[in-house]
Amino acid sequence: MRTVVMSFSIGILVSTSILAGAYYSTDRELSQEQSTSNHELELSEEKATEYLTERGFMVIDSNEYDELKEEIEQQQALLEEQQEVINQNSSEEELDTQTEKDNDQEQTAIYTLEITDGMSSRDIALELEEANVISDASEFSQYLGENDYSRSIQIGSYVLTSEMSYHQIAITIAN
Repeated sequence: MRTVVMSFSIGILVSTSILAGAYYSTDRELSQEQSTSNHELELSEEKATEYLTERGFMVIDSNEYDELKEEIEQQQALLEEQQEVINQNSSEEELDTQTEKDNDQEQTAIYTLEITDGMSSRDIALELEEANVISDASEFSQYLGENDYSRSIQIGSYVLTSEMSYHQIAITIAN
């Protein structure tokens, strides 16, 4: 019986040794994998950048991103200002259209305006008022100045009518 107990004890000792060896060797493999993955994490930014660049993506740092974001915000603000001016001009056109409808009872004046070198926007406005194309020269001159058309007036000959709004006349003579 003693040999049976001894054999049994040796069997338990051998199996415990095998299990311990398997346990500790697995633990080392896991720790080696973790150290390998830590090494890969150190290189992941470079590899990620390379991977994305190869696939057509653009990688930028946070400073470049902030600069681009600021530029976009500035462009959006500029677009909003331009939209505001457009809306304001549309309101003015509606007022001009209403004024034209009120004056529809009068006969439509057709006039060929000759703009020569040295003519000011005030000279043009006075000439159009005399030709009954517009009703108020100072108002039209002010409109040209406020909307930056006075800087763009072109030399030439233009056919204008009293049915045209200030905006339409300004666009015609400013090309």
